Amino acid sequence: MRADTEQRVGAVVTEVSQTAVAEWKGESETMRTFESPVNNADEIVVFRLGSDMGRGSITRAQAQAAENIMNSPQLTRDYADRIIGACDPVASVKFFYWEWFQGWSLHQGNVLKQDQCKTPDGSNLSWGENLCL
Repeated sequence: MRADTEQRVGAVVTEVSQTAVAEWKGESETMRTFESPVNNADEIVVFRLGSDMGRGSITRAQAQAAENIMNSPQLTRDYADRIIGACDPVASVKFFYWEWFQGWSLHQGNVLKQDQCKTPDGSNLSWGENLCL
C-alpha cells in the first residue's frame, strides 16, 4: 500500500505502524470502552501521510495528494479492505494527515464500516470513532 500511495497517488507516507488496541487506548479515560468487536482481530494499522504545513520537505503537490486520499472514501476503503484481508489480526485501518484521522473498521459480522468523526467532549470514544478537531 505504501508504494501505491507514493508512486501512483503521489502522497508521501511518513510512517506506517501496527498497534494493538490496548496500546492504542493507552491510559486515556475516554478510551476505556474502546474495544474491537471482532474475535482474534485487535490490531490497528495507521498510515501517516506527509503534509506541507511548514515542516519537512513535502511539496504542495504531495500534500494535495494526501488530502485527496483523505477525501476519498472509495480509495481509503480499498486500502483498508486489502490490508484487513491480508492481515488477520488487523481490524482497523486509519489514515492520518495533519490533525485528521480517517479510517475503516471491522464491526460485528465482519462488516467494514467507515469510521465516524467525533468532536472531543469528554465522553468515551467507541470502536469506529476517531477524534476530530
